[in-house]
Amino acid sequence: MTNYSYDLRVNAFSSPSKCAEKGVISVLVHDSKVASYGKCEAPPDDEAEQATIPGIFGMMRDAKASGAPGVKAYFDTEYGFPHTIEIVMIRWATDSTLTYYVSNFQRLTK
Repeated sequence: MTNYSYDLRVNAFSSPSKCAEKGVISVLVHDSKVASYGKCEAPPDDEAEQATIPGIFGMMRDAKASGAPGVKAYFDTEYGFPHTIEIVMIRWATDSTLTYYVSNFQRLTK
């Protein structure tokens, strides 16, 4: 799948993305490349992994490989992408969980 759109919301104890509009980043992907990323033309470097569905899978793999004590995902039954991702960065720390929500996914024709 190379053309799609989705909304992304990130819950974390950090500054919200400058690309978010009311806490939501609307992502548009054409030919597997980010065509728009919320209010920004392109995702900032520190948000690039969450700007495509393959990138989100990579983000989960990277977190696990770098020793994150917890990576949990719930998957869409129709398309198989993760719609909810929880990454625990530090075990037993209260503010160390990043939660990503992917919603309003649409497969697009060219």
